[in-house]
Amino acid sequence: MIPTKPYAATDLGIFRFLDGKLLVYLVELKIEPFVGRYSLPGTLVLETEDLEAAVRRAYREATGRDSAYFEQVYTFSAIDRDPKRRTISTAYMGFPVSPDEYFVPVDKYRKGDWFYVNDTPSLAYDHNEILKVCTNRIAAKLNYTNIALLLLPSEFTMAELQRVYEQGLGERLETRSFSGPVAEDDRSHWWRARGRQCLSGSPLPRRAPGPAGNPLHLKRRSTHTGTMLPATSCA
Repeated sequence: MIPTKPYAATDLGIFRFLDGKLLVYLVELKIEPFVGRYSLPGTLVLETEDLEAAVRRAYREATGRDSAYFEQVYTFSAIDRDPKRRTISTAYMGFPVSPDEYFVPVDKYRKGDWFYVNDTPSLAYDHNEILKVCTNRIAAKLNYTNIALLLLPSEFTMAELQRVYEQGLGERLETRSFSGPVAEDDRSHWWRARGRQCLSGSPLPRRAPGPAGNPLHLKRRSTHTGTMLPATSCA
């Protein structure tokens, strides 16, 4: 059997956190057979590009912006994932440097819009599956990284940080879990994510903040809020 020569592609889930909920940025397509359907931003990888260059270009085409944090998530290789051609896509997550940036996509897309991950339309290609994997990854990484800081604006309260964890983990957490080395017992203190600096000038911990800079030890309440991640449309 002669091996096929599939196209290489990348698709990108861009996320932010607003009003206590996780949002994903979707673009409306202008190509057949998905005219008018929303999808995650994506692109084929050019012969002159590696994956990182391609995902940065995909981000720039979808948003009009250059700077973001990217993380590779998973490779999707279902034979029929693209009705036009055999395509293997490596998915990334993207987190804008400033989550309140205004996005303007290039002409290849009709428009771009933010959607709550629990209220997205049916997406083109296999992008519902990709979105599910991305949101699952975010929820998992809340337990052992400071990924929550990438979802928030450059300045935020400890209460806002707590809401990110509660949505991702799907349960109520004890407020004292968020009495970190900067805020201590005063919830009115602000933390700054930009530049990895707190407002006090102390370095932001590499892991989730906890007393004396140790990893955050989350205390669960008895009331369960129900799982907020992943997006229900992916179930």
